[in-house]
Amino acid sequence: MEIGDEVAAFDGEKIIGSTKIISNNIFENELPAFSTLTDGKGYIKGNPIILKAWSNASKNVEDTEFTIDNISGAYIENVYPAYDGQFSVVNITKSTEKENLIAIFPNPAEDVINISCSDPTKNITIFNLCGQSIYQGNNSIINTSNFKSGIYIIKVETRDYSISEKITIK
Repeated sequence: MEIGDEVAAFDGEKIIGSTKIISNNIFENELPAFSTLTDGKGYIKGNPIILKAWSNASKNVEDTEFTIDNISGAYIENVYPAYDGQFSVVNITKSTEKENLIAIFPNPAEDVINISCSDPTKNITIFNLCGQSIYQGNNSIINTSNFKSGIYIIKVETRDYSISEKITIK
């Protein structure tokens, strides 16, 4: 997703929370959703989580696919929890075929990450799980031999789109 895009959480047809993407750092884009809202009932425990995105560029509502990462005790179910205060780290993919245009390999990586992209890359950023940028550039081959072993988020941006993926460094 890109800065300016918006995401909303739904329970059925009812919107129960929304946010605007304000940063390329995924940890700075919080979307609160509660079981009780100031004007009534929010989500219902056990109902499926539905996320929709509004693209800043196209102004179209797009269905999304998402994965929830098991990071530091995050809630990882794809249904709403019984209690408020649960947090999740969610990777959202808008329903496009852009992700097929970028390949990031190998994953897991040891000494190098390769990025193959059908369009020229504008920027590549790698974040640690604290949300700190540990690499920024546009090289299609990234030396990871000095990275600590662990899980990272890599964001690849081109002129027309961007993707974020989880990568593991051995």
